[in-house]
Amino acid sequence: MTTPNWKRTVSAAAVFTALGLALTACGGGDDAPTFKPLELNVAHINDHHSQLDAFAATELTLDGVATQVELGGFARQTALFKSLAGTKNLLKIHAGDANTGTLYYTFFKGKVDAQMMNTICFDAFTPGNHEFDDGDATLKGFLDELAQGTCKTSVISSNVRPATGTALAPTGGAPYLKPWVIKEVDGVKVGLIGITIAGKTTNSSRPLATTVFSDEVASAQKAIDELKAQGVRHIVAITHQGYDLDKAMAAKLTDVDVKPAGRLQGRGCHLVVGPIPHGGRQQERRTRVHRSGVGILKGNGPDERPVQRSRCRQELRRQGDAGGG
Repeated sequence: MTTPNWKRTVSAAAVFTALGLALTACGGGDDAPTFKPLELNVAHINDHHSQLDAFAATELTLDGVATQVELGGFARQTALFKSLAGTKNLLKIHAGDANTGTLYYTFFKGKVDAQMMNTICFDAFTPGNHEFDDGDATLKGFLDELAQGTCKTSVISSNVRPATGTALAPTGGAPYLKPWVIKEVDGVKVGLIGITIAGKTTNSSRPLATTVFSDEVASAQKAIDELKAQGVRHIVAITHQGYDLDKAMAAKLTDVDVKPAGRLQGRGCHLVVGPIPHGGRQQERRTRVHRSGVGILKGNGPDERPVQRSRCRQELRRQGDAGGG
């Protein structure tokens, strides 16, 4: 059997944390304010693509012996998250593309995926491009199912704006997508924003023509500024656009401490942690994780800049002072 750090999951993830979450201290003299330490743990997935069943009869070489095993499946994903139940200050995130890929979606149009996601109870979900494959009305049905029960998963995308009177923004009702949401973690406000890849969604999926997909960078900065105006000092941005686009976006945002990576593209989920020096290259530290691995990142200050890649459920742990910087 493999070690606990090599458990197979069915999807990959993308998340980044902004605005001082990684800072251990704020500059200043003796009169500078002090804040209690804040440790934030983030466990996140994306791109499970309706792959709810396990992969049967998969061959692995274990201790030099070819061995057939059963891998993955959403039930194991749920078990992994349940194993984190005692984790302090844990946020559970799904970064999009829950839908499309198997007959579960063909027949049930995301409702079964939503039911399985509710066995985890994600704190937030950001739609990916494939959530719009069958239009806004089908996405509404998926989100209606996700809203059943007691989980109350926040659905956020800062750059998607459905027209009033359409499926995702009913007249007289609350819109299905919010630009951001604020969670309280250990008495500290933590903001969550979402970004959905714009060009790919409009070109390869089928959102309504009236649904506006705004520029990702401008939308992220607007959401960050709105949260800052409300006194939020720690922001987690859940993006679904890909690692290279995330790095380019992070370099253009202000007040960003930890940068994102997004859509599953070959090598899987990515995290970039730590500030990009002005005019300089991103410093990266890479932690090798098996394809079947569960990754854990730890950082205690602004000099920590780990990058981690895997097809996995990742857990990110950041420590900083509660006031941010």
